[in-house]
Amino acid sequence: MHYFFAEYEKYGFLYINDKDVINHYKVLRVKKDENILVNFNNNHFICVEENISKKELIFKVIEKEENKNPVLSLTLYQGLPKKKKFEYILEKSVECGFTKIIPVKTRFVQQNYENSKQERFNSIVLNAAMQSKSPILPKLYDYIDLKDISADSDINIVLYENSKEYLKNYFQNIKKPCSISVVIGPEGGFNYEEIEILQKKGFKSLRLSGNILRTETACIAIGSIINYEFIF
Repeated sequence: MHYFFAEYEKYGFLYINDKDVINHYKVLRVKKDENILVNFNNNHFICVEENISKKELIFKVIEKEENKNPVLSLTLYQGLPKKKKFEYILEKSVECGFTKIIPVKTRFVQQNYENSKQERFNSIVLNAAMQSKSPILPKLYDYIDLKDISADSDINIVLYENSKEYLKNYFQNIKKPCSISVVIGPEGGFNYEEIEILQKKGFKSLRLSGNILRTETACIAIGSIINYEFIF
């Protein structure tokens, strides 16, 4: 069943105005009476097409699906890499179940994306969420400084290649949380002063594996591990 995110509701109908999504829907050649799964405000609805034009796609609600298990709130604080790598990270982090993506400016970050890129980044998040049938639409935030990161989840970890403790051992004694925050460094990694700042905030410094992973690989690895440990 095809899967979409509605932008708003009006008189019992669900609407999409995003031109790229509408074009994607047209390419699928969906039949008029074919059931479509539509997510609106993190609720799932079985719908059929009511009307489509160049400017809007309207779905008629047939029934509301029962909510499944509560979604794990999974926040990624990602040190800003180069643009193409960041786009890849956006896509894969959504597929891995991250619900909040917050770019972070650190000492070794040299990127500073202009506001014009935000629309493209949000489009990548939306498309990845539709493709992976994410139960919620992840939110991409504006970038922040490292000092503004908050350790406000049940589990707060920072991946650091020089840590003496491994993630595998740490997770062995952890009960299933409702929220996890993960900090991943940019291409140049973190310096020790930055790790100290994060530790003072309440982040646990952990090593992911014996090898040093690229920033885009670390995102996929930690996301997959969290899915295995706490979701599936």
